[in-house]
Amino acid sequence: MADGVNLWVADNSKGKTSIFKVLKLALSGNDSLDKEIMGWLREAWVEFKIGGNSYSVHMTKGENDRSPIYRFYNANRQALQAFNPEQVEAAQSFKGVLTNYADFIENLFFREFDYYRLQRTQRASQKDNPNLLTVPASWKTYFKAIFLEATDNSFFYGNQSELVFQMLLGLELTYPINRLKVKADNLKNDIGLHKMQATPQAAADPARLTELQAELQEIQRRTSALTQVLSVPPPPAQATTLRQLEIARNRYSTLSQLKTTLNAEIIGGDNEYNDLEKQATRAYRSMNESTVEMNKRNRRFNDLTEYEQFGEFFNSLEVKTCPSCSHDVATARVVQEKKTGSCRLCTDHQVPAQAIEPEAYAEQIAQLQTEAQGFKVDEYNFKVKLAGLRHQQSLLTKQLDEKKERLAGVSLQPVIDEIEQLEKAASAPPPVVVDVLATVTEMTALNVRKAAIEAEVKALAAPRGGTDTQLAEMELKVNLLEIARTELLAMQAERSKTVLHQLEELYLKHLQAFGLLHYEKVIIDGDFRIHFTKHEQDFKFDELSPGEQLRAKLGLYIALIDMDVQFQTGRHPRFIMLDSPAGEEADQAFLDGLKDTLAYIESALGSELQVFVGTAQRELQTAVAPEKADVRARGEFFF
Repeated sequence: MADGVNLWVADNSKGKTSIFKVLKLALSGNDSLDKEIMGWLREAWVEFKIGGNSYSVHMTKGENDRSPIYRFYNANRQALQAFNPEQVEAAQSFKGVLTNYADFIENLFFREFDYYRLQRTQRASQKDNPNLLTVPASWKTYFKAIFLEATDNSFFYGNQSELVFQMLLGLELTYPINRLKVKADNLKNDIGLHKMQATPQAAADPARLTELQAELQEIQRRTSALTQVLSVPPPPAQATTLRQLEIARNRYSTLSQLKTTLNAEIIGGDNEYNDLEKQATRAYRSMNESTVEMNKRNRRFNDLTEYEQFGEFFNSLEVKTCPSCSHDVATARVVQEKKTGSCRLCTDHQVPAQAIEPEAYAEQIAQLQTEAQGFKVDEYNFKVKLAGLRHQQSLLTKQLDEKKERLAGVSLQPVIDEIEQLEKAASAPPPVVVDVLATVTEMTALNVRKAAIEAEVKALAAPRGGTDTQLAEMELKVNLLEIARTELLAMQAERSKTVLHQLEELYLKHLQAFGLLHYEKVIIDGDFRIHFTKHEQDFKFDELSPGEQLRAKLGLYIALIDMDVQFQTGRHPRFIMLDSPAGEEADQAFLDGLKDTLAYIESALGSELQVFVGTAQRELQTAVAPEKADVRARGEFFF
């Protein structure tokens, strides 16, 4: 399946939910398939990717087998296609007890997503067992942030809801706060058990009194030192510096490449401009040559026309009077000249006949006119070409000016300075990181010991009787754990203000995109419980209608992913399965809002997450491209 939103569209009871449950089985080891489907299911491949690593889960079951074999590969199915999967050695293989596979897949995802195990306390199931059990949150619990079922009316994860919410959001100090609460709950239970078995205090011992007072002074000194350690602000994360350095280097590479590209384009543009100038010069020279040749033809045309006219004029002249003596030329001599060609005046020379042939001159004149017209056409064409070349030069000059202006605005020096500073910070010796949980635990132990010593000192100083020092020690320890947890909660709240405000705004935006336009505000209180304000009234999740509850869950997880994308805050796997999201109270406003939100996820976050939606509402398929919607005809099954 592709990134972004992928739709499975078919009528109800046609296999959409079963596909989701197969994915749930492969990704969490939690089998919620119907017995009938699990009975005829023979094989399933599930391929997934975490970061740059690809993995495949191959589930197979024979007809007579009650449970499938799970084979886990550190490669995608395409890489395995060249071989028979049965002949390729799997990284892990499990058969029989499903919990073995569930433990394996849990450790994989905890390691890949950098999750940690939050804990909760609960009473033992045996009525006669007074002990309190400590239960860690499993990957199956976190998987509820991936698989959103329309029939599930719980907001988060039962008693662990607020803590898991904090972990998915990536808030600081969540782990030590959780551990302190678990320790306090267990101690409170121990106090109750101890009160039923309390014994009197021992008698006084003067030597012991001196020993205890010396130990008190050492405890006070150590407590002051630890208080000083906790007061030091936390150092900046080395990972953050390295990530900023990588971003700065990428920005330098991008700007450097842009500068190189612009320089190359400017040089190429200058060369192109010079080439256009050469073409323009040649066109201008050719145009002048055509003009000269055309003028030559015109002058020759005029000369021939003149010659023809003068030749006809002189041939038509007849000498009738002698220019020397002014006597008339005799008619007989004129006749003789015509007959013999002898000059009518001197009779000694022959007069050659120079007849004028107009056809010959007309042919030359016509040829000259044609040549002149051709040169005129050439001249026009060269003018058109020259104008086109000048226009190209003008456009090219404008583009070059823009690129030169853009190049002038690209400065590498600020990025170089930033990289140098980040490299210094990255290469500097890592600061000493305070282990808050260990420090608070040690302080608690010291204070508990101090209280125990003070109680013992008081008992030793008493004239008779005494106090239960063990009970006092436990009660004081609970008190100190509560104080430490309160302090850490205050520190967490102070450090989380910006993150929570950003989440509230994103969450409200997504709720309104779902058609809940009457929602005015989303508030996350100090205990990390979410409140919704609509019509100026405060509502908790349990007080919302089923349709609104579904929208509230979907909006929260999309907001958490959006926080990770926009602000790099959060630990959500960025993969969501929505089973029949329009199945509960799907009015048209909800459908329109859901469709718009799916389209928003596809366009704005499509490369950052993956969403599978199984729905019977066919109008939702228009939210994505046709190739990303697997639409089955009415009555058709998926499998």
